[in-house]
Amino acid sequence: AVVERGISLNFPSLELHNIELLEVTSLSLSIKCTRCKTSSETANLRPSNARASGCPKCAQPRSVAFRCEPMHINSVRAGYLDLTGCTIADMLPSTFTPTCATCSTSVPTPGVVSVRGDASSMAICRECHGRLSFKIPETKFTLVSNASLHPRHLLPLRRKIPKENLGIVAGQELPRRGRCRHYAKSYRWFRFSCCAKVYACDRCHDEKESHPNEHANRMICGFCSREQNYRPEDCGLCRATVIGKKGSGFWEGGKGTRDKSRMSRKDPRKYKRRIGGMPVKGGIRGGGETAKKKKS
Repeated sequence: AVVERGISLNFPSLELHNIELLEVTSLSLSIKCTRCKTSSETANLRPSNARASGCPKCAQPRSVAFRCEPMHINSVRAGYLDLTGCTIADMLPSTFTPTCATCSTSVPTPGVVSVRGDASSMAICRECHGRLSFKIPETKFTLVSNASLHPRHLLPLRRKIPKENLGIVAGQELPRRGRCRHYAKSYRWFRFSCCAKVYACDRCHDEKESHPNEHANRMICGFCSREQNYRPEDCGLCRATVIGKKGSGFWEGGKGTRDKSRMSRKDPRKYKRRIGGMPVKGGIRGGGETAKKKKS
């Protein structure tokens, strides 16, 4: 039996259709350092296999271990987590193994990848060809206390930190898809490492805060509202493009292009006169037939 200690991973309102058992075979998490509050990701965490690493910012030792527990119609607990030097922020897309309720056959490797949201995950049984589906509307991490090991009067008093309420729901779009009045083609929010707060851009940060901004290493997608490590062009979960036009080279967040073939026709720099020649508009270049006729 799995020992009840650490942090329990639960899926309230879990929906199972034609599934007898459901197990987490590979867990991916977003964790936060207890010293510097820096967020990072731990991927492909196998049951009963501890993962040790150091914080990328302050180098504090951290370890994460997962003990799996099968879920069924009467139990929504996926297992327990043992953490050292870090806390849980969220669950990322993970691999599940469902067992058919008709023939008791498990779905073979690699399993089914799913994450919290409104979409259902589906698989087909290899034995009876039945359709298996499940949906995870929400995830819940609960600290399992043990009075014999940690008496309440011996625990140090901790200052309660108010939880940040962004008013967003995973799987739904951000307000205005994350755009702000400074950047109309940036579909995301950023979590700045200087204050661990979320703003749409660096200018929005500077308007609200009195300290200078530092580069954000985390972002929230404007299409699925899920927080993740910074990516330059697209979301790592829903694969949506979070900039104006992927690979176009136009301005977004301080980046641009000088290639006039990629510039918009409305950009005045596209047809600007080049040194030693005529404008490129209409295929006329310096030294051509039209230039010679004008000289004569």
